[in-house]
Amino acid sequence: MSFFISDAVASAGAPAQGSPYSLIIMLVVFGLIFYFMILRPQQKRAKEHKKLMDSISKGDEVLTTGGLIGRVTKVAIPALSLLR
Repeated sequence: MSFFISDAVASAGAPAQGSPYSLIIMLVVFGLIFYFMILRPQQKRAKEHKKLMDSISKGDEVLTTGGLIGRVTKVAIPALSLLR
């Protein structure tokens, strides 16, 4: 048994060489997993949110994220005005 790192490294065999394509394949697989688990659902939610916001009109009753219920009095592009 060797207690010195230099002796332990010197006695070890040569490291195994993998295929250079294995790294590329692994990165592509992780990229696809990231796309289908993170980006795609986020794009879908954004599309549904935009569709919902486009369908709101004056007089609609809405429930905000904060829990307030209100009636839409004015529809503007970046925001909505609510009246209690």
